[in-house]
Amino acid sequence: LLDRETGLLNRSATEWKLNYEVVRAKRYKRSVTVLLLSIDNLDLTIEKYGPLAGAELITYLGSLLKEHTRDTDFVGRVENNLFAIVCPETAQAQALTIVRRIGRQMQARAHSFT
Repeated sequence: LLDRETGLLNRSATEWKLNYEVVRAKRYKRSVTVLLLSIDNLDLTIEKYGPLAGAELITYLGSLLKEHTRDTDFVGRVENNLFAIVCPETAQAQALTIVRRIGRQMQARAHSFT
């Protein structure tokens, strides 16, 4: 059920939990928000800096997503460079807070490399 590289839910576990939350949200007329995050140009990063740098980037993003999401949310790795955060009982406006928090952390980390 877990992705070996990140410790996040793997694709099939993410799809199962997402389906469950969507059905639950429809039944109880509640919100559920799905956030998708992609690592742009991952292939170019791997080409330029090597596969270890790509793996470190994926692992870092997985840790960051786990650390900066709520206990009620779940995070999964859907594809090599695509991650999903499923936020039950969460409207879009509330999910924006999560996106901003993650974005700030990513920017801070990016500046530390320059």
